[in-house]
Amino acid sequence: MEADNAHTASPAFDAAIEALVFAAEEPVSAAVLGRSWAEATGNEAPRNADVEAAVERINQHLEDGGRPYSIERS
Repeated sequence: MEADNAHTASPAFDAAIEALVFAAEEPVSAAVLGRSWAEATGNEAPRNADVEAAVERINQHLEDGGRPYSIERS
C-alpha cells in the first residue's frame, strides 16, 4: 500500500526527502528514498512520483534561495 497525499504534499515530507538525499553516501532512487522515509516514519511508502515531485519542489526552493547546488537525476 502507498502513502496518501496528505503525508507527501507537506513541507515535512520535503524536508525529510532532502535530508535523506544529502545523508546518502551514494546516489539513491526515488523508490529507495520512499522506502527509507516509510521506515523512518512508520507510514506507507509513497509513490515514486510523490518523491520525484518533492525533489522538484526542493530544487525550486534551492534555486529560489540562490543555493549553488541541486538534486540531480541520473
